[in-house]
Amino acid sequence: MRVERAIYFVEAVRAGSLRAAANRLQVTQSVLGEQITALEEELDTHLLRRTRQGVVLTSAGAALLPRAEELIAAQRALLDAASTYSHRLVGRVRVGANPILAALLLTPVVAEIRSQHMGVRVQVIDGPSGDILDRVTRGLLDLAVLSSLGGTVSGQLRREAVAVTPMAIYVLPGHELYDRSSVSWHEIAPWPLISMRRDTTLGEGLAAGLPTANVVAEVSSIYHIVTMVDAGIGVGVGVPANLPGVATAGAWVPIQGEGRIVSEIVYRADSPLDRPAQLVRDALRERAKGLG
Repeated sequence: MRVERAIYFVEAVRAGSLRAAANRLQVTQSVLGEQITALEEELDTHLLRRTRQGVVLTSAGAALLPRAEELIAAQRALLDAASTYSHRLVGRVRVGANPILAALLLTPVVAEIRSQHMGVRVQVIDGPSGDILDRVTRGLLDLAVLSSLGGTVSGQLRREAVAVTPMAIYVLPGHELYDRSSVSWHEIAPWPLISMRRDTTLGEGLAAGLPTANVVAEVSSIYHIVTMVDAGIGVGVGVPANLPGVATAGAWVPIQGEGRIVSEIVYRADSPLDRPAQLVRDALRERAKGLG
C-alpha cells in the first residue's frame, strides 16, 4: 500500500472536499480523486461518498480513518528515526503565518532552509491569525508564527514568544514627529492614520491604545502602509519593518506605552515536532532575534 494514498484520503476528510484537499496538497483534483479511488479498490471498500457539498465518510471510511492516520504517523516516525542516522533531513513541514510575519520572518527562513536542506519541503500558508490557529489545532499545519497582544491561546496549543516589538508610527522627513525618539498615543491622535485592518493584531493594538483614532485607511500589509504614507496620504501605524526589495522614504518612531506586539511560534501541545519541523522552528527562533 502506498502511504501517499492514505494521506490523500485523510486530507480529503479534514478539508471536507476534494478540491480543498487538492489545493492544500498542491496536486490536481483529478490526481487526488484517482489516488483515493485506487485506495478504495485496494481495500475493496468505499471510503468516501461524494456529494455536491463535498465528501462524507462511509461507515467503512469512518472505521478505517484512524488506521490511516496511524499509518501516516508511523511513516513520519520512521523517516524521523532514520534521519538520526543520516546527515540529510527529509520531510514536509506545513507552516502558517499572518501576512506580516510571512513577509518579515518566514520568507527568509524558507529561502535559507531550501538552499541548505534540499530534502526538506516547506509549505507556507498565510492568512488571519484565527484561521491559522484553527489549522494548527486541527493538525492541518505543523506549526505557525503569529503575532498577538500577549493574550491566551487554546490549551491544545503550545506557544513560544520569540520577539516583542513596540508599535510605531511611520512618517516622512519634514513631518513634525519625524525626528522624535518616541511618541505618545495622544501625540498621534490629531493625524490621519493608516493602519492594518481591525481584525488584525496591529488593528486591535491601535484600537486599544487610541480608541478615537482618525483612521483614513485600513490595509492588509505593512507594505501598503508604507506606500500610502510615501504617497502623502497620512501617518502609518504598525511595527518597524525593513521590507525586502522596498526602498522607503520615511522612518519608524516607537509609540510609548503598552502597545507591544508579541511574535510567537505556535504548535500542538500533544504532537511532538519531527526533525524537519524542529529545524524550521529553530530557524524561526534565530531569525526572530532581529525583530525585537
